[in-house]
Amino acid sequence: MKSLRMLVPFAALLTMAFSCGNAGSKQGGEASEKIAKSVDASTFERMISEKPGTVLDVRTKDEFNSGHLENAVLIDWYSSSFAAEAAKLDKTKPIYVYCHSGGRSSSAMQKLAGMGFNEIYNLKGGIMAWNAAHR
Repeated sequence: MKSLRMLVPFAALLTMAFSCGNAGSKQGGEASEKIAKSVDASTFERMISEKPGTVLDVRTKDEFNSGHLENAVLIDWYSSSFAAEAAKLDKTKPIYVYCHSGGRSSSAMQKLAGMGFNEIYNLKGGIMAWNAAHR
């Protein structure tokens, strides 16, 4: 019986510690989970239409001018101002990033995650995969 009396306050303390620890990870009733993942072209397209955000093209200006996704914003991954320009984007909205074949956009996704963006989706296979899916 004596050990049970010792256990109850300990259990209460653990409950409070864990519930307080999780309180900061919620915003507006939803978990604030960071997402940075690569998705295929059909998923990328569906997500853009279901949850609007910023479509980010990280190719060069010449590549962008040769054809880009509708409403895409260009910030050249190779530019020395990439981080400064990306910092101007809305961190509260999803970022849908793509390049030619997926390499630069994958690197950009990791950079954006490190800059505090919470929801980033990379187009696996880049605009080449997008174009192939839309033929």
